[in-house]
Amino acid sequence: MSGSRSLPLQYCPYCGEQDLHPREDPEGAWECADCRSTFVVTAAPAPARGTA
Repeated sequence: MSGSRSLPLQYCPYCGEQDLHPREDPEGAWECADCRSTFVVTAAPAPARGTA
């Protein structure tokens, strides 16, 4: 998933606004234009079968 921007971000996790823009650094980072927070989104691996 390195370098992918395909995650459908809809809301800032800090203020809840929707004005999000990708950033170059760090990799996978997004910036909220409303509260100016920068955050990184990563995909978590699915748990192995039978371990939940």
